[in-house]
Amino acid sequence: MDKKKTHVLARFRGWIQGCAALLTNIHLPNFKKGALYQGAGKYVCVPGLNCYSCPGAAGACPIGAFQAVVGSSKFKFSYYITGILILIGVLLGRYKQMRASGGVVTYYGAGAQVARILTVGGMAKLIRGFEDKESAING
Repeated sequence: MDKKKTHVLARFRGWIQGCAALLTNIHLPNFKKGALYQGAGKYVCVPGLNCYSCPGAAGACPIGAFQAVVGSSKFKFSYYITGILILIGVLLGRYKQMRASGGVVTYYGAGAQVARILTVGGMAKLIRGFEDKESAING
């Protein structure tokens, strides 16, 4: 029986996921206090499974934040959260389709904030950004 050859990161996947869970839920003393963290970190959607109302959560879950905004009478619609969810969904969908057919996905003309969101979310490793259309086409 041959052992399957595994990717280096696949061997450490559990540790990586554990560290990510700890970093996004770093406020552990709040579990004992029974209080929620309400600092500035709650204004940022964390790209991962992290409960919006967890006492230890350092950031906001996009789906939980969307649910909180939709359920609130103060807001009619959350463009920020909806935009992030749609952007990531579209990019990952296009990346999957293009990779299957041997192509590449690029974008051009994005502002500094969009480029930063893509970088922080890990999308910049999958999808390359360019300044103009010609550069994106030529690769």
